[in-house]
Amino acid sequence: MAKDKKYLTLAQEAFEASSAYIDANWRSDWVYSLKAFRNEHAPGSKYLSEEYKARSRLFPPHTRTIIRKNEAAAAMSLFSNMDTVIVGPGNPDDLSSVAAAAALKEVLEYRLTRTIPAYQICLGGFQDAQVTGTVCSYQHWEYESKNGKKTKDQPCIELRPIENIRLDGNASWTDPVNSSPYFCDIIPMYVTDVQTMMKNEDDKTGEGKWKTFDEATIMRARPDVIDQTRQARLGKVELPEESETGIKAFDIVWVMRWFMRINGEEKTYYTLGTEELLTDPHPLEEGAWEVPLHLDREWPIVMLQFVESLDQLWPESVMG
Repeated sequence: MAKDKKYLTLAQEAFEASSAYIDANWRSDWVYSLKAFRNEHAPGSKYLSEEYKARSRLFPPHTRTIIRKNEAAAAMSLFSNMDTVIVGPGNPDDLSSVAAAAALKEVLEYRLTRTIPAYQICLGGFQDAQVTGTVCSYQHWEYESKNGKKTKDQPCIELRPIENIRLDGNASWTDPVNSSPYFCDIIPMYVTDVQTMMKNEDDKTGEGKWKTFDEATIMRARPDVIDQTRQARLGKVELPEESETGIKAFDIVWVMRWFMRINGEEKTYYTLGTEELLTDPHPLEEGAWEVPLHLDREWPIVMLQFVESLDQLWPESVMG
């Protein structure tokens, strides 16, 4: 129990430190870039100042136009062929290698057209990379069962918004995930879905997948700070997680998926905000409620950083 408490304390300290680093170094750039993509002036722009209140505040849509043109080029490059992927044998003279390549191609074609929305994921990731300079995805095998009957069994790729990611500020920009001692993925979830996960039994252990807490404890995981980056991403729309529906079961709380590397040990676990442990820390290969797709990778996360923000590509005279 004391060891589990240690991991909760580490999660709290890591979240506070990484959030402070993001606020000090990256948050303003992300807001600037997202505002530019939405054809809006960023906070602090001269066009929002008192001196410019009588002048035109129209925003030239050059930023969005350029990104949309690049997206069209990317879509043409990736999806102009009838086949989603092209797989060839390493040795064309080896019949077993040829057969294996043909089988692999059929499997990939099925997964990328039936169970994985390849078009949306590729273009969504391409847009994230151009707007914020960073793209991040989580790969896992999604498995669900109900009353002993399998209801879902398929690979899953999720794009993760950069404002919901936390890692160490000293991580290498060439490989931020594997060079960071921890990685946090913030998942907005309905209270009712959290309660369902607490009731669902693990097929292997017969116990609940998540530890059980009362509704008052779950509600403590509601976000208490308005995320400026997410607000810039959505524009003038009210943040869903900030609004109260009047029905507590449908309110949004934060569930955090953690990957920790301590003394050479790789651990993964879930927390309810930073207040409670939802699962006990365990090795990644043992699985929690999802099975990682890449057991040869330390963590099933892929993250690439290209540029800091759009202001490195286009000057303020163009972006407003």
